Amino acid sequence: MRLEGLAACVPKNTVKSTVAYEHFKQFDVDRIVGNCGVLEKREAEPGTSLGDMCIAAANPLLDELGWDRDTVDAVILVTTLSDHIMPATSHRVQHELGLSNRCLVFDINLGCSAFTHGMMVINSLMESGLIKRALLLTGEMSSDAFRPRLANARHRSDLANAILFGDAGTCTALSGEGDQQVRAVQFGADGSGFNHIMIPGGMGRDFFSAKSLERAEDHEGEERRPLDLILHGPEILTFTM
Repeated sequence: MRLEGLAACVPKNTVKSTVAYEHFKQFDVDRIVGNCGVLEKREAEPGTSLGDMCIAAANPLLDELGWDRDTVDAVILVTTLSDHIMPATSHRVQHELGLSNRCLVFDINLGCSAFTHGMMVINSLMESGLIKRALLLTGEMSSDAFRPRLANARHRSDLANAILFGDAGTCTALSGEGDQQVRAVQFGADGSGFNHIMIPGGMGRDFFSAKSLERAEDHEGEERRPLDLILHGPEILTFTM
């Protein structure tokens, strides 16, 4: 598998982490910034979706590569927040890009490991001979979804999430033609820590309802909605190390 090109779309709206000073103590904000190093990020305008940003990244990349749209065999989109519960966002992308109806199209629900796992899936499909050219789409559009925009953050439980995460969409063009550029593949999982990065509400186990938007105090004394992202920082750091 060869990497033929990569493009990214980020919103024009740049938000500096110091915006949080308006609603939080400067010490608390600076502590998070000091730990994570995020001085500024991009936030998309309301109404923008991940699919929009991935399409904006893919169109000029295909033109730059000179790829005939009918020669793209697969579109795989990896994200934690597709545009809709159904259908898969990659179906809309395939249509908007004018790709062939013979194109293999599906979404994968993954966060931090989105790019590497997407690459492994596409490499496997190419090694099997099923496809020759593919687009890997990754990114997130989480502003005002499972975290507030930084300027709108009011609760302490939202502060780190609002600072850490921005919005973006990417497109990576991959080809099974030419020299193999994959040098190593490694993967694994420890499902025992599944609750350390979690949005508990909104899907099958606790489906969306009026209660999904109501804040209640959790066992840590934080006020959260079921739709809010929970990050257990110390546990995540320990696992990462």
